[in-house]
Amino acid sequence: MFKIWSLTIIVLIKPVVATSCGTCGVCSSDEDCQNLDYGSCGNACCKLDVNIALSYEEVVETLNSSLTAGGPDGQFSASVLAEGVSGFADLRPYNHSVFIGQFIHETAGSAHYNDSISLTVGTNDDGSSALHLFSYSLIGGAYGDAGQNYKNLKLVLGALDSDHAEITHSDTSCPDPYYTKPTSSFAKYALSH
Repeated sequence: MFKIWSLTIIVLIKPVVATSCGTCGVCSSDEDCQNLDYGSCGNACCKLDVNIALSYEEVVETLNSSLTAGGPDGQFSASVLAEGVSGFADLRPYNHSVFIGQFIHETAGSAHYNDSISLTVGTNDDGSSALHLFSYSLIGGAYGDAGQNYKNLKLVLGALDSDHAEITHSDTSCPDPYYTKPTSSFAKYALSH
């Protein structure tokens, strides 16, 4: 007489919700990775100012929802803030008409680097939003970032899914690839190496 044994294997697969490649050097070609930074903040960073045709409540609600769920590439997580909340804090009870937030973005690929993304969201006179965004490489010695800090901020803005954003550079960090007018001797040195 033969005995028949049956073995059932159940494989659980985590659903993939990320729709965007969020790591410079991993994507085959990505125009958002062309704004390299060479230590303009003492380490690699990127600062942008953005005006967008959404109310600041809409911006905060959309970003908090998206980024706390992993963001466009699934690699974002919310930081705990001084106010005791994660993601964004409402500073209106303190007589400041802004929201302030912070998130961490972890890169994919063979090395997993963390960058800190800090945001301030206020309102313009016309009801649109004014955002100040800052991404900073958390690994010491990040003299060049392969464009990752600019990419982080573009991912944040991509979560808003708005074609009506006016983006300007706050300073000389993460310059446009064709930027040719350094403002200091250090910036001239950094951009030439």
